[in-house]
Amino acid sequence: MTERNYLFIAFSDPHVGRQWGAHAVPMTREKLTDRYLDPIRELCQIPGGHRLVCGGDWFDKAHNSERTIQQSNHLMQRLEILVAGNHDHASRESALTSLQLLAGLSDNNESIVKIAPDHLNEAYATCSFIGRDDDLAILTVPHHASQALFEQALYEAEEGARGMDGWKVLVIHANHGAPGAGKADSGLYFTPALQQAMEKTFDYILMGHEHLPKQQGKTLVMGSTQPCNFGEIGPRFFYGFYAHEGSLKFDRIPIQTQLTYIRHDAEQLLAAEDWKGAELVDIQGHLPVAKARKLQAVVKDFYAAGSLAVRVDVTFESGNSLDGEQVTGSMRNLVQVVRDELGDNKAWLELFDETLQKISGEKS
Repeated sequence: MTERNYLFIAFSDPHVGRQWGAHAVPMTREKLTDRYLDPIRELCQIPGGHRLVCGGDWFDKAHNSERTIQQSNHLMQRLEILVAGNHDHASRESALTSLQLLAGLSDNNESIVKIAPDHLNEAYATCSFIGRDDDLAILTVPHHASQALFEQALYEAEEGARGMDGWKVLVIHANHGAPGAGKADSGLYFTPALQQAMEKTFDYILMGHEHLPKQQGKTLVMGSTQPCNFGEIGPRFFYGFYAHEGSLKFDRIPIQTQLTYIRHDAEQLLAAEDWKGAELVDIQGHLPVAKARKLQAVVKDFYAAGSLAVRVDVTFESGNSLDGEQVTGSMRNLVQVVRDELGDNKAWLELFDETLQKISGEKS
């Protein structure tokens, strides 16, 4: 770790309370959820007098357990700015979210959390000054209920920043780019036209919401601190900003407490005498359906060895027999095998069927 004297360190989308749904089992979910706190703890231990800035989605869902809220309250005390994301808001005026609850616990929390008091009807932007001589302005636009309110807040922030001296950073929470496929969980877009307008005034735009980090011009999509599903595996960073020869620069600081990951080919895995595990295990490939029970046993072994989430992305070939019966090859075969194994445990069987219904719409 460099000993550079950072003015502030930014990060985004810690998604505290994440559980991984169908890929985890009840005995691993609490430990997996706790692992989403580790990058924040790691960041709090970086030495120096820098401030900490979060770009949104502190929580994975709007309402959380008392345990998760208590853990969050302790860690939030270390932050300077926390911008509310779409997971931190509710779509009803009367709903009090976990982040709103935390913000109201103390005056200090209220100053940390940048959450639109009426995100359904009013544009909202704020400004905070940090640095040795308050020479750095951080303007924030949290998540809003509509694109029109979001854009209004952006231009209000930009107008205010134009009259300021010193460095200016904008922190927002939205999709990066024009509306398109794969971005349906948020209706807000930082379009190319908006980006062009904001980059004329701001030294950097720091974005939360999208989980894979990238940079385009002065705009940094910070990415999440942990992957939230198997499609998001990849390196994650904190972003340390510092003064250098009259300019504002930044370092990408690799996050050391990321969930470990390993991918296995299903056929090679079943043939191996020994295998390597990880917290996240991704099993892919093709198998005869007759090997479904053996694969299920291996999945159980991964959990017993300390894995927290296992994905079985396996296609089972047709024309094979299982227990002497001819079957059609598909994931449905493995589903039935699991149901048979859980038949003596009503609680687990109900949990399995409930989870299956949520992710695929299938019923038992």
